[in-house]
Amino acid sequence: MQRAALVVLFLISLTLSAQENNTKSKFGLESKFNFGEFIFFNQMDGSAGINSDCASSFGISYSYNFKNNFWFETGLLYQKVESEITPAPTALPVQPYSAEIWWMEIPMYFRMDLKPWFFFKGGAILALQSEESLSTSLNNQGGWGVFMGMGFNIPMYKAIRLELESGIKVLSVLSFKSISNNRHYVAPTLGVRITYRK
Repeated sequence: MQRAALVVLFLISLTLSAQENNTKSKFGLESKFNFGEFIFFNQMDGSAGINSDCASSFGISYSYNFKNNFWFETGLLYQKVESEITPAPTALPVQPYSAEIWWMEIPMYFRMDLKPWFFFKGGAILALQSEESLSTSLNNQGGWGVFMGMGFNIPMYKAIRLELESGIKVLSVLSFKSISNNRHYVAPTLGVRITYRK
């Protein structure tokens, strides 16, 4: 956990040094809609079934242009996921129950503008879980994840841009807690961001 925080501080220091070199910056407000599920990387029989609702995340973003069409993006997103869990079948009747998970995401993406209006990006996600779920099979999302996506950059008014993107993310690829049978949040996403380019 401490190492992850040091990495984030180091990347923030890079953004500040980039500003000193008159690097163009972007600040934004964004929202993403996630259509994800908690899954195992390895198939397991007899485990509980989990159905998750479509979830949204909200936050802020910061980007800097370090070379031509290449950007580094970071920020802070807050997300809550609600799921219905059906326990594994037994000889006794089972009753589904609800669970909720809250976490914060700190993205660390590299973005390439392929056209003035089209971009591709990918990178790592640092997830910091803020609340415990009712289900121990879900509450291990804290750790490093990955993201890959693409989108469109639409000019609106002067330095204001509308960015639309789609992608997929996987959380807890490298989790802070090493436990067996860990579920990973795998989610296709649709995002909307309004940015101001300094």
